[in-house]
Amino acid sequence: MSAGTPPPDGPPPPPDGPPPPPDRPQLPPEDAPTVYEPYPEPVEEIPPTELLPPAAPVDMPPGPPLDPMGLPPEEPEPSRELWPWLLLLLVLVIGGLLAAYLLTRNNDDNNANTGTNATTGAPVQTTPGTVPTKNTVKVPAVVGLKQAEAESQLKALGFATQARKQSSAKPGGTVVAQSPAAGARIKRGSVVGLTVSSGAPAKKGVPDVVGKTAAEASSQLTDAGLKLTTKEVNSTKQAGTVISQSPTAGTDVAKGSTVALTVSKGPADVSVPDVVGLKRADAEKKLRQAGLEPNAHGVASQKKAGTVVAQHPAAGDSAPQGSQVRINVSNGPSGATTPTPTATTPTTPTTTTPPTTTAPTGKVDVPDVTGEDEQQATSDLEDAGFVVQSTDRPVDDETQDGVVQSQRPAGGGQASSGSTVTIVVGRFSG
Repeated sequence: MSAGTPPPDGPPPPPDGPPPPPDRPQLPPEDAPTVYEPYPEPVEEIPPTELLPPAAPVDMPPGPPLDPMGLPPEEPEPSRELWPWLLLLLVLVIGGLLAAYLLTRNNDDNNANTGTNATTGAPVQTTPGTVPTKNTVKVPAVVGLKQAEAESQLKALGFATQARKQSSAKPGGTVVAQSPAAGARIKRGSVVGLTVSSGAPAKKGVPDVVGKTAAEASSQLTDAGLKLTTKEVNSTKQAGTVISQSPTAGTDVAKGSTVALTVSKGPADVSVPDVVGLKRADAEKKLRQAGLEPNAHGVASQKKAGTVVAQHPAAGDSAPQGSQVRINVSNGPSGATTPTPTATTPTTPTTTTPPTTTAPTGKVDVPDVTGEDEQQATSDLEDAGFVVQSTDRPVDDETQDGVVQSQRPAGGGQASSGSTVTIVVGRFSG
C-alpha cells in the first residue's frame, strides 16, 4: 500500500507470526541492574516547631517487686469455700430420699389394705374403712351359716362365691371360714371365698395285731390307713413279736391316727443260780426267783432221795430269762451190794471205760445229756447210777467241740442202774 492511500474498509489483515501477549507489566531481564526510581514528589519535611512537646513525668504508685526475669509475680487465686455447696447438696439428697420413702409407703399401705386373696382371687380388706368407700360394699359375716344361706346373702349384695370342702368337727355344710373377712369393703362382683365343713373324718376300729410279728403288724395297720410307732423290750416272747398295742384292738380312731406297738426283743440273760445239793422244792423256788423255769428229772443216786444231784446249765452260766434249767433229783439208792471197782480196758486211745459196778436189778430213768459238754454229761449219768463210756466223732463246727452229739441208750427211757451209757462227743480238728 502506498503512502497517502486510505485503508480499505473492514478489519485489517492479521499480522504475520503469533499474536502479542496481553498487556502485563514487562519484567526486566534477570541480569539487568537494579535501578531505583526517585520519588515522584519530594517528601515534605515537618518543621521542628510542629513536633509534640516532651511528656511530663507521671507519678506511679510503687508496684510489687519484679522476679529475676523482670516479670511481676503471679497473683494468688481467690479462695473458694466448698463446704456450703457440699452441705446444700447433702440436704437436697436427704430430702429426695425422704420424699421417695413417703411415696412408696403410701403405695404399700394402699396395696396392703386392698390386696388379693391367693386362693380365691377376691380382694382382701385387712383394715376396714381405709380404702375409698365409693362403689364398694361391706362384706357380711357368714361364718357359722349353712353354705346355701351364706351364698344367698352374698349374691344378694352383688358378690360371687367360691367354696371348698374341708374336714372339720363342725357339722357338714357349715361355713367355717371366709375371705375377705367380715367388715371389709370390696367392689360388687368380687369373689368371696368360703370354706365349708365336710364333717368329721371317718373313724375305724384298730385291728388286733398282738401276737403277730412286727412286719405283719406294720402291714396290717398301714392298710387300715393308720400310722405306727414301735418300742422294743425284753420279754419271754419270741424276739420280733408284738406283745401289746395302744389303742387296743377295736378302738375307733380317725384315719391317720398312730398306734403304739411294744415288740419283744427276746428274754434278757440272767445268771443261773447254784441249786446242786438243795432239796427239789428249794431248788425250784430259787430258779423261779431268778426268772428261770426248773425242769426236774428223777435219777438213781446214792444221795438222799429228793436231793438235786446235778443241773444244766451249770451254776454261774448265763441263760435267757424264762428258759429251762434241768435239775437231776435223786430217787435214792436202789439197794444192792456196794459197788466194787473192777479192772478196765480202754477200747480205743480216745475212749475211757470207767470202773464197772454190779448193777442192781431195778430200772431207772436215763438222763438226756445230748447237747451237754462231756464233763457235765458224765457227771449227770454217774449221778443217775450209770457207767459212762465216751467215743469221739469229728465235727465241722468249732462250737460243737466237746459237746455230746448222741447217746446210747437214748435219754428219757429206762435202763438198769449200773449199766453202761455210751456218749458220742464231737471233736473239731480245724
